[in-house]
Amino acid sequence: MPERLTAKIFDFYITTKCTMNCELCAAAVPYNPRPCHTLKENAFREIKEFFRIWDFTERVEFIGGEPLMHPQILEIIEETLKYRNQFERLRITTNATIVPQDELLELARSCGKYFDFIVDDYGEHSKNLQPLVEKLEQYGIPYRVDVYHGENQRYDGWIHFGDYEDYGYSTKEVERIFQRCIAPKNAFTCVNAGKAFSCVYAMSLFLAKGILPEKGEYIDLLDDTVSLAEKREIGTGFCTKPIKACHYCKGFDSENSERYPAAKQLLRKRGDLAGV
Repeated sequence: MPERLTAKIFDFYITTKCTMNCELCAAAVPYNPRPCHTLKENAFREIKEFFRIWDFTERVEFIGGEPLMHPQILEIIEETLKYRNQFERLRITTNATIVPQDELLELARSCGKYFDFIVDDYGEHSKNLQPLVEKLEQYGIPYRVDVYHGENQRYDGWIHFGDYEDYGYSTKEVERIFQRCIAPKNAFTCVNAGKAFSCVYAMSLFLAKGILPEKGEYIDLLDDTVSLAEKREIGTGFCTKPIKACHYCKGFDSENSERYPAAKQLLRKRGDLAGV
């Protein structure tokens, strides 16, 4: 068992429901047949198990979907704060369609500089951008607005990871995909559906198509038949070599991947509950 296991970023996908329906959503929101909020009880278990496996993470990021849709986000954050000695910062990433409740803003303010917001500005879609920013200013909460519309989009727009299909890459091509990928460099650990994934596309592949990584490439946080030592051993191997999802990916290459305008919206099907 490793003496100390750290993750740079704990991306906690507390919901796969969203107020938007973006074609190139990294979390596969439009393609998820069963979008849902993580049950509070399961979220608590995921947090507890994450911090049993990983000794420390630089940042816990509450993300989605749209995390502010989750009816128990306040309680989930309060539970996370019980592990304050195991993380450096907290963050909420939002699409600026929802203004947080005052209780949540009070909690964020009480945390001081180690709790911030990333506010993604999607132009006409971010209908509550101004009132959200005004609230953050009012409460003195650190935030950053990232612009994803018009000519000067952050990162020049979005990347298209793939269409959730195996591209039949050779071993050499898969290695190239991995070596150029930003995920291993940033050590993201993505948690949703009771599982910890080493990259967001591996998670999205599961959510959209039910395709799990190979054994040893993800951790089932809720499986008590797997020992802590085994889970930590798997965590040690995160982002060290190509995984199954690499065969389905066009590349998360910050330097060379083609960029697309962010947040192109797809029409929702009648009865689609993704935004509820």
